Amino acid sequence: MANATDKQPWERIEGETDKAFAAFQVYLCLGPARSIDIAWRSITPTAQPRQRAPRWWLTWSSKYSWVSRTQAYDDHMASLYRAEHEDINLRIVEKSKRTIERAIDKSYNLLDTAGDLREIATSLNSIANSLKLFQPAQAQEAGPARVEYNDPWLESDDG
Repeated sequence: MANATDKQPWERIEGETDKAFAAFQVYLCLGPARSIDIAWRSITPTAQPRQRAPRWWLTWSSKYSWVSRTQAYDDHMASLYRAEHEDINLRIVEKSKRTIERAIDKSYNLLDTAGDLREIATSLNSIANSLKLFQPAQAQEAGPARVEYNDPWLESDDG
């Protein structure tokens, strides 16, 4: 792990002039689709739409390794993005597991007390709806899972 004195490649490097570093920052902030010409035009109000950056921008880019520095930055940002989304996904899975466990516990409690079978069916529907989080995207497009219980034992005696 890097300590506090280690510099990241996208930070200012030794010998880099103020102007070169400012230009690099503009280039860096454009994202993965960046170009030197677009970076230069973005801070040059008089630039024409297809006008090329001055030669010194190309010199700075080469001399101060802009391409490899921005690649390191893009890789770092992608890593942070993945880590954040992995954390979010883990929290969703954990919450879903707790919801399913509660629904199963409720179902067992209902069975233990010989409760109304309609309540059991409702609880099982809740479990099925919770499980939809684990279905492939195509199945989720069809809507929440719903299990219907058409059991003659659930029918009313009245009718």
